[in-house]
Amino acid sequence: MFETVIQVTRKRKLFTKTLRILMLAFGIFFILMAIIFTTGLMLPGACMILLYYVYGLLSRKEYEYHFSGRELSIFVISGGQMRRQAQELDLDGMEVVAPNWHEAVSKYKKKYGSVKLKKYDYTSYDDAIPYYTMIIMDAPPGQGAAELAEDRRIAGRSGGAGKSKKKIKLLLDLDEETLRNLKHIYPDRVYI
Repeated sequence: MFETVIQVTRKRKLFTKTLRILMLAFGIFFILMAIIFTTGLMLPGACMILLYYVYGLLSRKEYEYHFSGRELSIFVISGGQMRRQAQELDLDGMEVVAPNWHEAVSKYKKKYGSVKLKKYDYTSYDDAIPYYTMIIMDAPPGQGAAELAEDRRIAGRSGGAGKSKKKIKLLLDLDEETLRNLKHIYPDRVYI
């Protein structure tokens, strides 16, 4: 088994900096106009500066992928301060991991694929970094990876379907070492 943590910082969109500058400029403009003319413009100025701060926090996103044994946990970090767990998945339920252009995941593509799945994008949006598509079984809400594995064992023994599970599509920025470790554990499911 292997344990690794991958940190991914999402690239900001082009207009983010321009929009933040405009918000700050309008905020300062409204406050100056409130000082010079009427205090009625103080509230819009304060709201624009507050919006500048909040937008700055929420526009910064980072992701952490925690591979621990046969489990994958994905955390979303907003603004460098607020951290929450977005996904906890059992890697035994993984169907395939392949580069986004690979034919193993072609049937899951948005426009041209025949199978439509719910997509979770945890990539950096950086063109220089290749991203990978992972098709995996998701646990129902409130059911972690351990409970999903137990449900899978019970369903295997009884021949039933167990609790309701669904496939999801994850877009991830994976490094070479993690891909090699996954390929070693799941040789028929990982394409490099």
